[in-house]
Amino acid sequence: MQCPACDHEAPQADFGEQLRCPACGAYYAKVLAIKQRREAEQRERAAPAPAPVGANPVAKQGAVIGGWVCLALGTALMFWTLFSFLLYLPLFIAAFALGIVAIAQRRLANGIPILLLSVAVPVVIGFTLGAFRTAEALKAVNEPAAAVQPKLPSTGKSSVPSDEQNYIDQKLELYGFKAARYSSVLDGKVPGVEFKIRNRGGRSLDRVKVVVYFKDAQGVTIAEESFTPVLVSEYNFSGDSKPLKPGYIWQLDQGQFYTAKSVPSEWKEGAAEAKITQVQFSKEAP
Repeated sequence: MQCPACDHEAPQADFGEQLRCPACGAYYAKVLAIKQRREAEQRERAAPAPAPVGANPVAKQGAVIGGWVCLALGTALMFWTLFSFLLYLPLFIAAFALGIVAIAQRRLANGIPILLLSVAVPVVIGFTLGAFRTAEALKAVNEPAAAVQPKLPSTGKSSVPSDEQNYIDQKLELYGFKAARYSSVLDGKVPGVEFKIRNRGGRSLDRVKVVVYFKDAQGVTIAEESFTPVLVSEYNFSGDSKPLKPGYIWQLDQGQFYTAKSVPSEWKEGAAEAKITQVQFSKEAP
Protein backbone atom coordinates (compact mmCIF):
# COMPACT_ATOMS: atom_id res chain seq x y z
CA MET A 1 0.00 0.00 0.00
CA GLN A 2 1.31 3.46 -0.93
CA CYS A 3 0.73 6.65 1.05
CA PRO A 4 -0.74 9.40 -1.20
CA ALA A 5 1.09 12.05 0.87
CA CYS A 6 4.69 10.80 1.02
CA ASP A 7 4.54 7.87 -1.41
CA HIS A 8 5.75 5.52 1.36
CA GLU A 9 5.01 1.91 0.54
CA ALA A 10 4.30 -0.70 3.22
CA PRO A 11 1.99 -3.67 3.83
CA GLN A 12 -1.58 -2.68 4.67
CA ALA A 13 -1.16 -4.18 8.14
CA ASP A 14 1.47 -1.53 8.92
CA PHE A 15 -1.12 1.23 8.22
CA GLY A 16 -3.38 -0.23 10.94
CA GLU A 17 -7.12 -0.05 11.25
CA GLN A 18 -7.25 3.74 10.73
CA LEU A 19 -5.12 3.49 7.58
CA ARG A 20 -2.48 5.91 8.89
CA CYS A 21 0.91 6.08 7.17
CA PRO A 22 3.64 4.71 9.46
CA ALA A 23 6.17 7.07 7.88
CA CYS A 24 4.43 10.49 7.84
CA GLY A 25 1.37 9.82 9.99
CA ALA A 26 -1.09 11.04 7.35
CA TYR A 27 -4.51 9.45 7.19
CA TYR A 28 -4.77 7.60 3.90
CA ALA A 29 -8.46 8.36 3.09
CA LYS A 30 -8.22 12.07 3.94
CA VAL A 31 -5.01 12.64 1.99
CA LEU A 32 -6.32 10.66 -0.99
CA ALA A 33 -9.46 12.84 -1.18
CA ILE A 34 -7.39 16.04 -1.05
CA LYS A 35 -5.07 14.74 -3.76
CA GLN A 36 -7.97 13.80 -6.08
CA ARG A 37 -9.62 17.20 -5.59
CA ARG A 38 -6.38 19.03 -6.51
CA GLU A 39 -5.94 16.93 -9.63
CA ALA A 40 -9.51 17.72 -10.72
CA GLU A 41 -8.90 21.45 -10.21
CA GLN A 42 -5.72 21.27 -12.27
CA ARG A 43 -7.56 19.54 -15.12
CA GLU A 44 -10.26 22.23 -15.12
CA ARG A 45 -7.66 25.01 -15.28
CA ALA A 46 -5.86 23.27 -18.15
CA ALA A 47 -9.05 22.83 -20.25
CA PRO A 48 -9.71 25.69 -22.83
CA ALA A 49 -12.45 28.13 -21.90
CA PRO A 50 -15.62 27.90 -24.05
CA ALA A 51 -15.92 30.61 -26.71
CA PRO A 52 -18.47 33.31 -25.83
CA VAL A 53 -21.67 33.56 -27.84
CA GLY A 54 -21.16 35.87 -30.80
CA ALA A 55 -17.43 35.19 -31.02
CA ASN A 56 -17.96 32.37 -33.50
CA PRO A 57 -16.22 33.43 -36.75
CA VAL A 58 -18.59 31.31 -38.79
CA ALA A 59 -21.57 33.15 -37.31
CA LYS A 60 -20.00 36.51 -38.15
CA GLN A 61 -19.43 35.40 -41.75
CA GLY A 62 -23.17 34.80 -42.17
CA ALA A 63 -23.98 38.48 -42.70
CA VAL A 64 -21.11 38.89 -45.18
CA ILE A 65 -22.03 35.79 -47.20
CA GLY A 66 -25.72 36.70 -47.19
CA GLY A 67 -24.97 40.25 -48.33
CA TRP A 68 -22.90 39.15 -51.32
CA VAL A 69 -25.47 36.51 -52.29
CA CYS A 70 -28.29 39.08 -52.23
CA LEU A 71 -26.23 41.47 -54.37
CA ALA A 72 -25.46 38.74 -56.93
CA LEU A 73 -29.07 37.56 -57.20
CA GLY A 74 -30.43 41.11 -57.42
CA THR A 75 -27.98 42.03 -60.19
CA ALA A 76 -28.81 38.86 -62.15
CA LEU A 77 -32.54 39.63 -61.96
CA MET A 78 -31.94 43.18 -63.22
CA PHE A 79 -30.14 41.86 -66.30
CA TRP A 80 -32.95 39.37 -66.84
CA THR A 81 -35.62 42.06 -66.93
CA LEU A 82 -35.95 45.52 -65.38
CA PHE A 83 -39.63 44.88 -64.75
CA SER A 84 -38.89 42.25 -62.07
CA PHE A 85 -38.23 44.99 -59.48
CA LEU A 86 -40.63 43.27 -57.08
CA LEU A 87 -38.05 40.47 -56.97
CA TYR A 88 -34.70 42.26 -57.01
CA LEU A 89 -35.60 45.35 -54.94
CA PRO A 90 -36.08 43.34 -51.69
CA LEU A 91 -32.75 41.62 -52.35
CA PHE A 92 -30.89 44.95 -52.48
CA ILE A 93 -32.69 46.11 -49.33
CA ALA A 94 -31.62 42.88 -47.60
CA ALA A 95 -28.03 43.40 -48.81
CA PHE A 96 -28.09 46.94 -47.38
CA ALA A 97 -29.24 45.63 -43.97
CA LEU A 98 -26.67 42.81 -43.98
CA GLY A 99 -23.96 45.34 -44.82
CA ILE A 100 -24.87 47.28 -41.69
CA VAL A 101 -24.76 44.05 -39.65
CA ALA A 102 -21.32 43.19 -41.05
CA ILE A 103 -20.02 46.65 -40.15
CA ALA A 104 -21.39 46.25 -36.61
CA GLN A 105 -19.45 42.98 -36.40
CA ARG A 106 -16.32 44.89 -37.46
CA ARG A 107 -16.16 43.16 -40.82
CA LEU A 108 -15.43 46.48 -42.49
CA ALA A 109 -13.59 45.01 -45.50
CA ASN A 110 -16.83 43.36 -46.64
CA GLY A 111 -19.51 45.36 -44.86
CA ILE A 112 -18.69 48.75 -46.42
CA PRO A 113 -18.56 47.46 -50.05
CA ILE A 114 -21.85 45.58 -49.55
CA LEU A 115 -23.48 48.70 -48.12
CA LEU A 116 -22.30 50.94 -50.98
CA LEU A 117 -22.98 48.46 -53.78
CA SER A 118 -26.51 47.77 -52.53
CA VAL A 119 -27.27 51.43 -53.30
CA ALA A 120 -25.08 52.03 -56.36
CA VAL A 121 -25.79 48.83 -58.34
CA PRO A 122 -29.58 49.24 -58.77
CA VAL A 123 -29.21 52.93 -59.65
CA VAL A 124 -26.34 52.59 -62.15
CA ILE A 125 -27.47 49.36 -63.80
CA GLY A 126 -31.10 50.49 -63.82
CA PHE A 127 -30.36 53.72 -65.70
CA THR A 128 -27.81 52.08 -68.02
CA LEU A 129 -29.97 49.11 -68.99
CA GLY A 130 -33.04 51.30 -69.26
CA ALA A 131 -31.32 53.68 -71.68
CA PHE A 132 -29.83 50.83 -73.72
CA ARG A 133 -33.08 48.90 -74.05
CA THR A 134 -35.03 52.04 -74.87
CA ALA A 135 -32.57 52.82 -77.66
CA GLU A 136 -32.85 49.27 -78.97
CA ALA A 137 -36.65 49.50 -78.91
CA LEU A 138 -36.61 52.74 -80.88
CA LYS A 139 -34.20 51.21 -83.35
CA ALA A 140 -36.45 48.17 -83.80
CA VAL A 141 -39.44 50.44 -84.43
CA ASN A 142 -37.72 52.81 -86.84
CA GLU A 143 -35.64 50.39 -88.90
CA PRO A 144 -37.11 49.68 -92.34
CA ALA A 145 -38.98 46.45 -92.77
CA ALA A 146 -37.71 43.96 -95.31
CA ALA A 147 -37.76 45.78 -98.62
CA VAL A 148 -41.24 47.23 -98.20
CA GLN A 149 -41.84 50.82 -99.22
CA PRO A 150 -45.04 52.83 -99.74
CA LYS A 151 -46.48 53.05 -103.21
CA LEU A 152 -44.94 55.70 -105.42
CA PRO A 153 -46.55 57.34 -108.45
CA SER A 154 -45.98 55.39 -111.66
CA THR A 155 -42.99 56.54 -113.68
CA GLY A 156 -43.94 54.59 -116.78
CA LYS A 157 -41.46 51.82 -116.00
CA SER A 158 -42.79 48.43 -115.01
CA SER A 159 -41.77 47.12 -111.62
CA VAL A 160 -42.64 43.92 -109.77
CA PRO A 161 -44.16 44.54 -106.31
CA SER A 162 -42.54 42.64 -103.48
CA ASP A 163 -44.32 39.86 -101.59
CA GLU A 164 -44.79 42.19 -98.65
CA GLN A 165 -46.35 44.93 -100.80
CA ASN A 166 -48.66 42.40 -102.47
CA TYR A 167 -49.71 41.18 -99.02
CA ILE A 168 -50.47 44.74 -97.93
CA ASP A 169 -52.56 45.39 -101.06
CA GLN A 170 -54.45 42.11 -101.11
CA LYS A 171 -54.56 40.64 -97.60
CA LEU A 172 -54.55 43.52 -95.10
CA GLU A 173 -57.53 45.74 -94.36
CA LEU A 174 -57.26 49.02 -92.43
CA TYR A 175 -60.71 50.17 -91.36
CA GLY A 176 -62.55 52.03 -88.61
CA PHE A 177 -60.16 54.95 -89.13
CA LYS A 178 -60.93 58.14 -87.21
CA ALA A 179 -58.87 61.33 -86.85
CA ALA A 180 -60.07 63.87 -84.30
CA ARG A 181 -59.08 66.00 -81.34
CA TYR A 182 -59.22 63.84 -78.24
CA SER A 183 -59.25 64.87 -74.59
CA SER A 184 -56.01 64.11 -72.77
CA VAL A 185 -55.64 64.31 -69.00
CA LEU A 186 -52.21 65.94 -69.21
CA ASP A 187 -52.38 67.88 -72.50
CA GLY A 188 -56.03 68.78 -72.95
CA LYS A 189 -57.29 68.53 -76.52
CA VAL A 190 -54.72 66.83 -78.78
CA PRO A 191 -54.84 65.42 -82.33
CA GLY A 192 -55.19 61.66 -82.35
CA VAL A 193 -56.21 58.69 -84.44
CA GLU A 194 -57.67 55.23 -84.00
CA PHE A 195 -58.12 52.36 -86.44
CA LYS A 196 -58.31 48.60 -86.82
CA ILE A 197 -56.29 46.16 -88.94
CA ARG A 198 -57.58 42.79 -90.17
CA ASN A 199 -55.24 40.10 -91.48
CA ARG A 200 -57.17 38.33 -94.25
CA GLY A 201 -54.14 36.42 -95.50
CA GLY A 202 -52.49 33.17 -94.46
CA ARG A 203 -49.28 34.49 -92.89
CA SER A 204 -48.50 35.92 -89.47
CA LEU A 205 -46.96 39.38 -89.22
CA ASP A 206 -44.34 40.43 -86.68
CA ARG A 207 -44.44 44.08 -87.68
CA VAL A 208 -47.00 46.40 -89.22
CA LYS A 209 -46.31 50.09 -89.79
CA VAL A 210 -49.04 52.62 -90.48
CA VAL A 211 -48.54 56.20 -91.71
CA VAL A 212 -51.25 58.81 -91.19
CA TYR A 213 -51.27 61.88 -93.47
CA PHE A 214 -52.94 65.01 -92.01
CA LYS A 215 -54.46 67.64 -94.32
CA ASP A 216 -55.60 71.25 -94.04
CA ALA A 217 -58.91 72.75 -95.14
CA GLN A 218 -57.79 72.76 -98.79
CA GLY A 219 -56.98 69.05 -98.70
CA VAL A 220 -53.20 69.58 -98.79
CA THR A 221 -51.09 67.21 -96.72
CA ILE A 222 -49.30 69.24 -94.04
CA ALA A 223 -47.98 66.57 -91.67
CA GLU A 224 -47.62 62.85 -91.17
CA GLU A 225 -47.19 60.51 -88.21
CA SER A 226 -45.94 56.92 -88.18
CA PHE A 227 -47.29 54.24 -85.84
CA THR A 228 -46.29 50.63 -85.32
CA PRO A 229 -49.33 48.87 -83.86
CA VAL A 230 -47.86 45.39 -84.33
CA LEU A 231 -44.29 44.83 -83.16
CA VAL A 232 -42.84 41.52 -81.96
CA SER A 233 -39.64 42.47 -80.15
CA GLU A 234 -37.99 41.82 -76.80
CA TYR A 235 -37.61 45.60 -76.52
CA ASN A 236 -41.32 46.29 -76.95
CA PHE A 237 -42.23 47.75 -73.53
CA SER A 238 -45.95 48.18 -74.31
CA GLY A 239 -46.64 44.61 -73.16
CA ASP A 240 -48.38 43.71 -76.49
CA SER A 241 -45.58 41.91 -78.31
CA LYS A 242 -47.75 39.48 -80.27
CA PRO A 243 -47.85 38.77 -84.02
CA LEU A 244 -50.92 39.51 -86.10
CA LYS A 245 -52.04 35.99 -87.03
CA PRO A 246 -54.16 35.02 -90.05
CA GLY A 247 -57.77 36.03 -89.53
CA TYR A 248 -56.94 38.14 -86.46
CA ILE A 249 -57.91 41.77 -85.93
CA TRP A 250 -55.70 44.33 -84.19
CA GLN A 251 -57.21 47.30 -82.39
CA LEU A 252 -56.39 49.63 -79.51
CA ASP A 253 -57.88 49.01 -76.09
CA GLN A 254 -61.27 50.53 -75.47
CA GLY A 255 -61.05 54.29 -74.89
CA GLN A 256 -57.44 54.60 -76.09
CA PHE A 257 -56.03 56.39 -79.14
CA TYR A 258 -52.72 57.20 -80.80
CA THR A 259 -51.53 60.75 -80.08
CA ALA A 260 -50.16 62.91 -82.92
CA LYS A 261 -48.64 65.86 -81.09
CA SER A 262 -46.57 67.17 -84.02
CA VAL A 263 -49.62 67.97 -86.13
CA PRO A 264 -49.83 71.78 -86.72
CA SER A 265 -52.82 73.90 -85.77
CA GLU A 266 -53.75 74.34 -89.47
CA TRP A 267 -54.96 70.77 -89.56
CA LYS A 268 -58.66 70.40 -90.24
CA GLU A 269 -60.16 67.96 -87.78
CA GLY A 270 -61.17 64.76 -89.51
CA ALA A 271 -59.09 65.45 -92.66
CA ALA A 272 -56.59 62.60 -92.63
CA GLU A 273 -55.70 59.45 -94.49
CA ALA A 274 -54.05 56.28 -93.15
CA LYS A 275 -52.04 53.70 -95.09
CA ILE A 276 -50.23 50.51 -94.19
CA THR A 277 -46.73 51.08 -95.55
CA GLN A 278 -44.55 48.29 -94.16
CA VAL A 279 -44.91 44.74 -92.88
CA GLN A 280 -42.59 41.98 -91.76
CA PHE A 281 -43.55 38.32 -91.97
CA SER A 282 -43.11 36.06 -88.97
CA LYS A 283 -40.23 33.62 -89.26
CA GLU A 284 -42.26 30.87 -87.64
CA ALA A 285 -45.22 29.16 -89.23
CA PRO A 286 -48.58 30.95 -88.83
